[in-house]
Amino acid sequence: MARYKVGDKVRLIDNFVQYEEYHMRDQNNNPGYSITVKWSLEERMKLAGKIVTIAEVGEYYRIEEDNHSKHWTDDMFVGTAKCLVCRSLL
Repeated sequence: MARYKVGDKVRLIDNFVQYEEYHMRDQNNNPGYSITVKWSLEERMKLAGKIVTIAEVGEYYRIEEDNHSKHWTDDMFVGTAKCLVCRSLL
């Protein structure tokens, strides 16, 4: 079962490493499907640290911000993005 669902806002990790394996994780955090970042490093680094929107969920994720063009895994996300609301103190 995937950690995130379609429409979730998640934050990407700050740094991607070329030839590093990034995994999907099961409920016990065991690794499953993996992606090795080879030729897509430059495109992924443009989004590193940013909040993105989950567009598709399956064996891996796809995100709206790259027009569903790449596979993304649990290891590539820090977690769900939290919305902050500021209220005036005046």
